[in-house]
Amino acid sequence: MIRGFFVSLFLAMCLPSALGSSHPLIKSAIDKKLYQSPEWKNLLHYQKNFFGGFTSEAIGMSFFFAKNGRKNPKAELVATLKAFINPGKIENYDQHPICRFPSRYLYFKDKLGLVKNTNCPKYDAFVKRTAAKSISLVFSSYYLNAPASAFGHTLLRLSKTPTGKKVPEGGELLDYAANYAAMVTTSNALLYGLAGLTGGFNGEFTAMPYFYKVREYNDYESRDLWEYQLNLDQKQINKVVAHIWEMGQTTFQYFYLTGNCAYHMMGLIDIANPTWRLTERTPFFVIPASTIRVAMETPGLVTKVLFRPSKKKQFFASLKKLNKSEYREFEKLTAHKNPNDLSAGLEKSSRARILDAGMDYLDFTYSKEILLDKSVANAWKRKFLIARAKTGIRTKKEKIPTKEVEMPHRGHGLRRLSLREGSGNQYNHFTQFEYRFALHDLMDATAGQSPYSTMEMGNAKFRLTDWEKKSRGNGLRAKFRLESFSLMRVRALNTITKRSKKWSWRAHFGTKTIKDRDCVSCFSPTAELGFGGSVAPGKWLFSLLLAPEFNANSELGHRGFRAGIGPELDVFYNFAENIKLKVFGEIKTWQFVKRDYSYRYGTDFRWGFKKNWALDIAYTRHHALWETSTGLLFYY
Repeated sequence: MIRGFFVSLFLAMCLPSALGSSHPLIKSAIDKKLYQSPEWKNLLHYQKNFFGGFTSEAIGMSFFFAKNGRKNPKAELVATLKAFINPGKIENYDQHPICRFPSRYLYFKDKLGLVKNTNCPKYDAFVKRTAAKSISLVFSSYYLNAPASAFGHTLLRLSKTPTGKKVPEGGELLDYAANYAAMVTTSNALLYGLAGLTGGFNGEFTAMPYFYKVREYNDYESRDLWEYQLNLDQKQINKVVAHIWEMGQTTFQYFYLTGNCAYHMMGLIDIANPTWRLTERTPFFVIPASTIRVAMETPGLVTKVLFRPSKKKQFFASLKKLNKSEYREFEKLTAHKNPNDLSAGLEKSSRARILDAGMDYLDFTYSKEILLDKSVANAWKRKFLIARAKTGIRTKKEKIPTKEVEMPHRGHGLRRLSLREGSGNQYNHFTQFEYRFALHDLMDATAGQSPYSTMEMGNAKFRLTDWEKKSRGNGLRAKFRLESFSLMRVRALNTITKRSKKWSWRAHFGTKTIKDRDCVSCFSPTAELGFGGSVAPGKWLFSLLLAPEFNANSELGHRGFRAGIGPELDVFYNFAENIKLKVFGEIKTWQFVKRDYSYRYGTDFRWGFKKNWALDIAYTRHHALWETSTGLLFYY
């Protein structure tokens, strides 16, 4: 009997998992209902199902210990504790469950007093390598040249400098970044868009030196970086770092408009403090700028906003420091890339400014080549550096000033509703309702937005007319109809300067109501493109594009479609960042229809009288048809 007692005691000590939920720690966890806690649901990324219950957004089954752990928080909690207490046979320390899932261990340590019973060499090395003392939420500005980055991008920077302390010059490049992105499996733009919208890609978390993201966004793509420093203590930081490590154990379905980088960065921050409920407060359709605003609206979360200008901005800031004679010397320097071309009589301070601008020019113009040891651009920069050192001038790196109004969170709401009343010679009166899913057009207030771009998705306009001629007879009737729908409308007006000569372009895919001589009030699928140039002297912006267009409707001639091309001129004047005037005109020649040309012109005035409210007055003429309207716009 006594021998049986000691055998039982031995088994209880060595094989606690065999006791199942009767183990004291497991029983305590169940009694405390930890599986229902927000912390546990955040750690496993559980979300409520529409008809009840929970499902984890993680899809890699190695992320779970219980067979039904993806849909059963309680079963997963019990299975995790069993694995932590009795991991079974493992080949090395790093395979221990606690080493694979350190943030779950920290949770059980805090709630149950679980004691760590293993070493974790790889995880400990990761913690030492990141050495995180503070964390920032980083927003990379909008980039229309890549569909995945058209709405911007967010990531976390794990800084070695405590919050409130000054970062040594260049020290941030030694920090680490936590990133979430799609594992893209196609280069086809159409398939990419379809897969991104429907969850056809897997998404993964990666941790990498912050330097790589700075090079990619700040340098290669000339995108500004905005860093929102988070108010986290060291214990909260440790939780986030531990969770970043264990996110490498799984993948997620990547959804371009829902389960994207912005959404999952909120999930990481929620690990630090579940009472913030950042993921829960994030809109269902989420874009990076919306999560920045959620963070800013959380009391006490953001302590400071820092700005890292793109290489392009740094270069043009260097040019502004040069006087006329120095600029002429700069042109000689960059023409032949030879510092010996500079005039011998230059003062050392002038020579230093010119060479500084020259190096910024090389960094901006040859951003990719300059890092290659044997590249020509790298050899040029070495010569510039040697010449710069010979001046003996030590200049303090000046910060590029940025206005508070330019910060991403200061902009108007990301969605828009509008009500418009109008009249014309086709209708005595009409009322138009509009909904825009995202994001911005050139007439909207530019605060927090790219000043020379339009990026719209899901823009639907519905119109109620007070009368319309019937197809037969002279009777009149009211009609409610879809006036237009833009699946995507993009306009990137890259302004031409002496040092930057990129093309301006635009694209539109959707439907619209045609209002010209070929087909009055025909509803037509439409595809439009445009390429040309833009200049922006002072408060003016001029854009001239050559734009092909395709329309389809059964009433468009005997073929039921038409194709055309022609010039489009847009002139903008900015009275202020929230008061704008636009005058536009276009003419197109058409093929496959009876009428060989059409034209359209008009004007638009918009006044953003409050942050999320604007008044719009517009006039448009299509041949003999004209209409004028006044609209009230609300952004949210």
